[in-house]
Amino acid sequence: MFSAASLLFVHFPAPSVHAASGTYHSSGLRAHYKNLQLLRRVPSLRGLVGPHPALTRSGRVASRPHPALPPRASGALSSSVRTVAALAGVPSTEVLADFLGTDFFGQTMRFGNDQAAEPPDTQIAVGPNSVVEATNASLYVWSKAGAFISAADLNILFGLSGFAFSDPRVLYDAPSGRWFLTGLAFGTTTTTNASLLAISATSDPSAGWLTYGLATSTLLPDQPKLGVSADKLVISWNDFSNPTTFAGEETQVIQKSDLLGSISPIRSAGFGPDVNRFSPVPAIEQTATNTEFIVYNGNSLVGNPFAGPYAGVARITGTPAAGNVRWDEVGVGIAKTGTPPNAVQQGSTTTIQTNDDRFLSADWRSNTLWVAGNDICTPAGDTMLRSCLRLVQMNATDTGASKLQDFDFGGNTAYAYFPAVATDAAGNLFVSFSGSAATLYPSAEAISIPVVGTTTAVVVAQGKGPYDTTTTCRGTNRWGDYSGAAIDPTDPYDIWVASELAASATNTCYWGTAIARLTRAPDDLGPGPADGADARRNHGDHHRHGVRPG
Repeated sequence: MFSAASLLFVHFPAPSVHAASGTYHSSGLRAHYKNLQLLRRVPSLRGLVGPHPALTRSGRVASRPHPALPPRASGALSSSVRTVAALAGVPSTEVLADFLGTDFFGQTMRFGNDQAAEPPDTQIAVGPNSVVEATNASLYVWSKAGAFISAADLNILFGLSGFAFSDPRVLYDAPSGRWFLTGLAFGTTTTTNASLLAISATSDPSAGWLTYGLATSTLLPDQPKLGVSADKLVISWNDFSNPTTFAGEETQVIQKSDLLGSISPIRSAGFGPDVNRFSPVPAIEQTATNTEFIVYNGNSLVGNPFAGPYAGVARITGTPAAGNVRWDEVGVGIAKTGTPPNAVQQGSTTTIQTNDDRFLSADWRSNTLWVAGNDICTPAGDTMLRSCLRLVQMNATDTGASKLQDFDFGGNTAYAYFPAVATDAAGNLFVSFSGSAATLYPSAEAISIPVVGTTTAVVVAQGKGPYDTTTTCRGTNRWGDYSGAAIDPTDPYDIWVASELAASATNTCYWGTAIARLTRAPDDLGPGPADGADARRNHGDHHRHGVRPG
């Protein structure tokens, strides 16, 4: 389970060279209101499998072009970058359960040739009894012990014809007991594309779902990201044309009570298209608030007069029902970020695509906002630029935001990419990502950064071989585009992680996913939640539910 020799990733701080606080001001964005119509009611997730022919083992991998930013360096790299000593043999991050999720071969054999795609866009959400994994156009329900329960083709869930589903995001909203799913549908026989939303009818993800259309356009609504507050659902995406020219971001604010009431039409408000913000990420909110926090990387605004080394932190307040939705914002200074280099891997000269430095994941808990994305860095003792994880911690309240921490995570000779973040009830941060090196196949990794204590890392599942779809299956060696991390609602000191790995020792075209349930060791839990120590659990009651295949 744990191999100190495999842990090539270490933590180092980035310099604090910019102003780091401010109060919100009006963004100048004006909400426009509309109603969303119900697309269809699906009585059960079970059996949503299309009559597609099975893919042979020598089949082609479909790679949708990634609308990435123009490559650029991060400017002057910090001379204060440092690595830490080797990790101890017994980690303070415990793996309570781990199992392999879906993979390329299993996905195509179950759903057919139209699921032969890279990258998987791995996502995870956790409810009282189930773990839900989303990849490409597939949705899987697992028990918390790793037993398969059900799976569905998302093209069928949304009733798509002439379109292909992609870029899923999924979360479980504990206060409402519902699952939310977003994604895009790009036209396969038409120039029209769509952004989509689904909500479960109950807390059982294998039961019924309701689906809605958010927007249709000739623009591609790339990577829709999802956040939920106490009274609203917020979904943001980037619009692209041609198909890789940035045409602005759009953000939809949806009346949560309408969704929970299963009524139609659904009241909503929208912002954009807006070319002055790139890839905003709504935060996954772990404590109750009506405000939805959303954040983007100002470094990513290439060629825009508003580009700069800052995180744009916004609060979205009001509701579509009240007609008072607002977007207020403040810029919080952070160090520069840059386009990460593609990642070297063991066993192949073909590198792993690491895309760009947009923010990918955000978590908000009790006025603390964590955000993560890819970055470029040169670790201490190294002479090469590597792909690293940029992690920024901010204080974000209803009145303003300020920087608390701003650092990269990487390692000498190693590459880390596509992070997702989640915090436990004590405020400890967990980060899911993929990693590789000249001596490491692309693997599923995770780290935990405690409020007080030592950062530790675990190999969730080590890659089995190199990943190279460019040579034999006519792909482009796409990876990511993101990983997943989610809190366990029945045990809020446990975080579930999911990320991509190379799944085969003999076929370089096979990606796979790995899922794990992590927690900090009892001595490293940190301060308890605000509601008192009686909410803390007995870690001694936990055990490993499954053994990762070797």
